[in-house]
Amino acid sequence: MRRPLAALCVFVLATMSLASCVAGQSYAPVVVSGAGSAAVNGTYAYSGIVNGKPAYVNGSYSIEWFPNATPYWKMGLSGYVIDYYCNLGDTATPPSTGWQGGCGAVSGGVLPYPTASGGGELTPEIDVR
Repeated sequence: MRRPLAALCVFVLATMSLASCVAGQSYAPVVVSGAGSAAVNGTYAYSGIVNGKPAYVNGSYSIEWFPNATPYWKMGLSGYVIDYYCNLGDTATPPSTGWQGGCGAVSGGVLPYPTASGGGELTPEIDVR
């Protein structure tokens, strides 16, 4: 019999801690397309929770949430302050539309602005036989 991971989380909560359940989170990849800065186009894999939201990486590039005074999603080089593109939408995962030139001090993105698809939370099924 297959049951959603949520059933396991209830068991974990009853016997251990919430951290064990949350650690099992996973998210679908994010596909970025249509960016004028072609290097940011491609498939981004989920890499963990950063600043309370899922982060994604594609080689040297990443998509991460930055909870600054004006919070935003950053699409750019991993580990650098260069934002190729950003999105001010306060969403659980990267928004599909609404991307614009970088919101940080340095922007490397050019028109046209990209779109992003995917990235939703996955709920894997487990076998509880």
